[in-house]
Amino acid sequence: MKSSLESVRSFRHDMRNHLILLNSLVEKNEYDEASKVISQITGAINVENEYAQSGNITVDSILNFKLQEAVNKGISILVIEKIYK
Repeated sequence: MKSSLESVRSFRHDMRNHLILLNSLVEKNEYDEASKVISQITGAINVENEYAQSGNITVDSILNFKLQEAVNKGISILVIEKIYK
């Protein structure tokens, strides 16, 4: 659990830094460089499957990243879709 929390914190920290960089590039109208950074980020994340689709991109990104990490380590997962209203 502690390792998982540290991974999420690290992920959030890295994403915050990437977003700060992207914001700076966009403010400077450096769209080509911003596009390169986005490509690097998406390549690094490389989520093969999309397990979570809550509509909240932050939650989905973290869940998908962690679930894919589990699968890559040979851990079986079961995702049950249920709608709460």
